Amino acid sequence: MNDEAPEVWALTSYRAGETSQILALAAALGKPWKRVDVRYSRFSGLPGLLQMASHAGTPTELKGPWPRLLISAGLGNEPIARWIRAMSGGRTRLVFLGRTWAGVSNFDLVVTTPQYRLSAAPNVIENPLTLHSVTAEKLQQAKTRWSQRYSGHSQVQIGVLIGGASGPYTFDEAFAARLAAQLKALSAGAKVRFLVTSSSRTPAGFLTQLKSRLPENCDLHAWGDPGENPYFGILAWADLLVVTADSIAMISEAVATGKRVLLAQPSVAGSLGAAIYRSAMGWGHKRWTRDVGLVHERLVAMGLVEWLADARLSHSGEMSAAAEKSAAAEKSAAAEHRASEGYISRTVAQVRKLLD
Repeated sequence: MNDEAPEVWALTSYRAGETSQILALAAALGKPWKRVDVRYSRFSGLPGLLQMASHAGTPTELKGPWPRLLISAGLGNEPIARWIRAMSGGRTRLVFLGRTWAGVSNFDLVVTTPQYRLSAAPNVIENPLTLHSVTAEKLQQAKTRWSQRYSGHSQVQIGVLIGGASGPYTFDEAFAARLAAQLKALSAGAKVRFLVTSSSRTPAGFLTQLKSRLPENCDLHAWGDPGENPYFGILAWADLLVVTADSIAMISEAVATGKRVLLAQPSVAGSLGAAIYRSAMGWGHKRWTRDVGLVHERLVAMGLVEWLADARLSHSGEMSAAAEKSAAAEKSAAAEHRASEGYISRTVAQVRKLLD
């Protein structure tokens, strides 16, 4: 929504997953808001590392009237957000998602997940999953939008959402081979169709290696392919979803559908950078890294996800597509309410208080 003087600014991130969370929260508040995109200089992260309140990291010109509330995420945006508050004379309230380099006391509210291991504080909300814009209404719209591509198939349709190298994870040939083998083992004895989509972080070589190992009826969309990304279509039409474990944002969106969600574990410490990161997780400051395994553990304990390596379709051997589709539908309504609506509505309520 764009108004002449919106109450809320959604200062988008350089990471697509963070931007989707920022926009989802802004839209959920029910207040006039606008999207604010900035460009970054070569050294955009330096002001954040130095814990400055500065717009030196962006060549984008920012002008008032300043918002009552600003929502953002990411190291490069942290000093910009604090500079905007200073320019407003302290009037602008700051909501930051994920983690911050400066102390959390510099923000009115920090919305985080277990992977960042933030200490408890009055202005810190820790949710089991990230914020998102997946709703029953949006899924129904996507089902209509993508019906021509995904309807009319008798097979069980398995959505496969692929992230990319991040932290201790490597998307190498070994993972491509392992993922393909686990998908085949999952669907043994059943007629299936894989609906695959990648992200901006997915190595092109990995996708090529995976595709060569999957059945010919696989429907694959690579990031950057011409046309609209069918991501929401896959969320809507898949009978169950497989998500690579590196992306908590994609896992959160998959869980929000209420469907069965299986996690695929990428190679760990398969490169020098990943190995260094994994060492830093054990020996370095918590601020330097994130531990997504903490999110995985909690979600498995809650019964919201399973590991692909251990999973099989509900009715092995002679299982019919209709049976799997029915099982997915039965799980959907209760799981969506339990896993998604609760923590998001609580977060939105807390943020609204900042506008009171």
